[in-house]
Amino acid sequence: MKSRIETILDDFPGGALNFAVWLAASAGAVAILSSRVAHVEYIGIASAIEHEVSVAGPGTVSDVLVRVYDDVEKGQLVAVLDDRHVSATLAVAATQLDGLQRALDSALGVRGTAGVLSADVVDWMSERRRFEVDVENRRLDAIALVVEIETDRVDEQRLRLKLERAEPLNAQGAISLDEYDDIRLTHAALVTRIDEKSLLLQRTREELAAATRRRDAYVGVVPDNAGRAPVGAGDQDPAYLAMLRGQIELQEKRVAEIATMRAALTVRAPIAGRVAYLGARSGQAVDVGEAIATIARTDSSDIVAWLPEGDARKLDVGQAVWVRSGEGMRLAESFIERVAPTVAVVPARLWRNPDYPEYGRAVVVAAVDGLDLVPGASVRVRFF
Repeated sequence: MKSRIETILDDFPGGALNFAVWLAASAGAVAILSSRVAHVEYIGIASAIEHEVSVAGPGTVSDVLVRVYDDVEKGQLVAVLDDRHVSATLAVAATQLDGLQRALDSALGVRGTAGVLSADVVDWMSERRRFEVDVENRRLDAIALVVEIETDRVDEQRLRLKLERAEPLNAQGAISLDEYDDIRLTHAALVTRIDEKSLLLQRTREELAAATRRRDAYVGVVPDNAGRAPVGAGDQDPAYLAMLRGQIELQEKRVAEIATMRAALTVRAPIAGRVAYLGARSGQAVDVGEAIATIARTDSSDIVAWLPEGDARKLDVGQAVWVRSGEGMRLAESFIERVAPTVAVVPARLWRNPDYPEYGRAVVVAAVDGLDLVPGASVRVRFF
């Protein structure tokens, strides 16, 4: 008696050989279909990271020092604003400091109602006045040094630009060596002067701190008979000095603001990359936060792929994927870095019909070393 399998083989057209061929073909078809179901490819975009280079304060663009598609280094000077307003403000500040210094010098000659006070109290008040004036003198010295340093820095920036422009001209022989040396040596001397004044400013601030400690220590020791002085006696000294102190503190804040304005005259590249766009030109007025240029990185740190809204596959951070830069290119293994929590509009360039927006989930995939992806280029991402 034949078994069931033998009966099927006998009844199969062509016999056992044809059945074996059919079985192998069926297994291959199942494998192919399974493979197709197991993975799917979607188009992704190599991320293009761009940074806007904006101004920190209002002004007029004096020079734009880069061109579109120029490569720049981090911290490289991109543009310079006109420094005439800052220079004029620094000159006014210097004049006001001179007036405050004269008023402070005269403070030592101010006398209160000494006739109703004991000699000990009068002497104590005189010494207190001297300590107060000493503190404010040190403060004024420090503010004056800041004004001088900021004025020199404006000049140094102007000379540095002149020197940078003169260097290639000197190499080409377009300017005389004497002219080039004059610019170079003047700039070097100015840099040295700024360094020396910065050290002097540091010492002056240390002296200010010491003078403040001496004053506080002296004011804390009051003569024994000071309590018998009439109420309000001698208040003329502290009132006059308090007025001067308030004016000096206000001037100190103004000078700090001017220093910030001076620093905002230079616009530098926040990253190394390539200039993708220029938004200003020489002579153009700009406001706070207005973009001077856009700098793009020349490499891509990741890839953003979009899964259609109807694709309900589960995606996890760290999950393996395969990427390739185009048809026929080699596959490279990567992984999922981040997954968007919501469905959003897919970039228009990925729509099948430009008239109908498409929606999907964004998936960030790590870039792969060796693929040399151009930022903004299309990339195929295979999900499993």
